[in-house]
Amino acid sequence: MVPKRIPVLSKLDLALLLGIATAIVSHATGHVADGDEFLSPWGILQLSWTFLVTLACAFRAMQRADAIAVRLGEPLGPIVLTVSAIAIEISMISAVMLTADPIPTVARDTMFAVLMILLGGFTGLVLVVGAYREKQSFNFDSAVSYIGLIAALATIGLVLPRFTDSRPGGFMWPLTEVFVAFASILVYGTFLWRQTTVDRGDFAYEDRSGKAAVRRREAPTRGQAWLHGVGLLVTLVTITALAEGLAEGVEQVITVCGLPRASAGVVIAAIILAPEGLAGLSAGLHGQMQRSVNVLLGSVLSTIGLTIPAVLLLGLYTGKPVELGLEPTEIAILVAMLFVSGLNFSRGRIGFTQGMVHLTLFLGWIAMIFDP
Repeated sequence: MVPKRIPVLSKLDLALLLGIATAIVSHATGHVADGDEFLSPWGILQLSWTFLVTLACAFRAMQRADAIAVRLGEPLGPIVLTVSAIAIEISMISAVMLTADPIPTVARDTMFAVLMILLGGFTGLVLVVGAYREKQSFNFDSAVSYIGLIAALATIGLVLPRFTDSRPGGFMWPLTEVFVAFASILVYGTFLWRQTTVDRGDFAYEDRSGKAAVRRREAPTRGQAWLHGVGLLVTLVTITALAEGLAEGVEQVITVCGLPRASAGVVIAAIILAPEGLAGLSAGLHGQMQRSVNVLLGSVLSTIGLTIPAVLLLGLYTGKPVELGLEPTEIAILVAMLFVSGLNFSRGRIGFTQGMVHLTLFLGWIAMIFDP
């Protein structure tokens, strides 16, 4: 039985209406409570409401993006999903960077959290649960292409700044920031061009009979796809408006509760990845392993390839410091995750043991965040 199309207008559009109303009220009243007022029930309720509405809007945005993705097919479909998620990520990071007391490492922490959650958590779950259901395979050429570029861009943008002598800490010299920003855009843009043209076949999977994987959902019509596109843009703008108030609240939570500064990146990553990560997990559990690989690995690559230049250029424009260099412990677990991913995905099929390795590294990263 073929599932029904994703409706253009549904009860989930209530999330968009609530998001617009919340953004208007938030800007009119000065966003969240601050200082001692934050500890009041009203302050906590206000922040919780903003968080839930933002998360609901993110789910709605990804649902519309997923409908468009089904219409476009592989590999264009997952690109719509990843670009939509990156738009949400950049808007939220920018909101934190533009607050009165910006966190210089929020972009770095968010990108690293995205990488660990996708490559460790969601990928591990896909491999573990998917291995129990049935034997699933995918085109290993796509996985190798993704991981190779992820490793290269992560090394340039997140590792090398820790070892440069131009500025102390994990910062880069302004001219180096400009070079890294435009180099990342060029490399990622070239990859997208190849992915959608010459190398298109590397990002699709065919079974032994030569047939492509069956699409499990009926695609929307052309007119419905355009309506989904308009709704997606409106939802993304709403999320951007909500991000400023949420960013102020996240900063206050960290200060009041004494949480690690990296927690801000984890919160942003959780909002961004909740809908997209679940989409990749669902695809893997329903026998669409190639789609799962394209969504999960494509999200990691687009996060590094697009977020790094966006935050670097924003930092140069506003004069806000941007620290991208990871700490030594983070570099160690990043190298381990990329090495394990390269080995496991090069096989072209999933396995229970490989999934457990990914989950182990993910749990190690969680423990590292709260290590005093």
